[in-house]
Amino acid sequence: MAIIPRMKTEINPYFKAAVHRDFTKSVRKEVTVAVGQITNTVTVIKNVFKKLDAVLARAQQQSPQHYAYALNQTAKSFARQAETEIGTAVHRAFAFAHVLVLLFWPHPELKDYVLARLYKKCPYLIPHYPGVPVNATPEERKAKLRIKPDEDVNLYLERMAGDAALLAAIAQTEPLIKAAANPVGIGWVWTYLARVVNMPPRQPTAVLVRTVLQIAGHALLTTYRRQAYKLLAVIAQDMLPKCPRSAVAECTRLQMLLEKPLERPEGKTPAYE
Repeated sequence: MAIIPRMKTEINPYFKAAVHRDFTKSVRKEVTVAVGQITNTVTVIKNVFKKLDAVLARAQQQSPQHYAYALNQTAKSFARQAETEIGTAVHRAFAFAHVLVLLFWPHPELKDYVLARLYKKCPYLIPHYPGVPVNATPEERKAKLRIKPDEDVNLYLERMAGDAALLAAIAQTEPLIKAAANPVGIGWVWTYLARVVNMPPRQPTAVLVRTVLQIAGHALLTTYRRQAYKLLAVIAQDMLPKCPRSAVAECTRLQMLLEKPLERPEGKTPAYE
């Protein structure tokens, strides 16, 4: 069963029982506090990793249901940070990505929970463009497009950029512990961009592509070299001219980014203290 439906129909109802209240309260608190402590230093990243690993390991020892609940709460907490902290300053994504990639090592299932949460908030990252019926009300249209009821376009695009930044940062991250591996990898960026250029651009497309390239463009070029430059040329020559009128400003920003070398981004490497 897909993760989100399973959480709604099986796991969350199971933990509504009073007997589980202490567990759920403890997990939510420990995860929220730990994620809130993340800064872009090696010491902090490793300390937060150890705290969250301990939370997940304890839950794993109790039952598959306890483990699923803890994995989901961890993924939700990072997804929340993507929209509240990262959207306004995308370089913050690197520190959060480092913690997650380390956690994917002892808890490989967490990757699917994180992807599920980010894709739920921003299906354009799949990429999937939600269809909106012609006769949809304004409220129904907003719900389909993941726009909050009282949210303006700028805040909406900012949230989407936060989701894109976190996922792109995860994809390009090299684990701080050499024994660990990144199960997402830079291949996600290649696949995402290759799919996007074959789809008619929507309003958020330019924001998402620009954010992904800001965060992971340098790693993409380093890995795929000539093929990556060809892909960037397709974005510039084929996708940008098709941008909708509602996204002219963002398309212009993306064009300006493509006209400059994609350099190693600020914050990619955490500081040593």
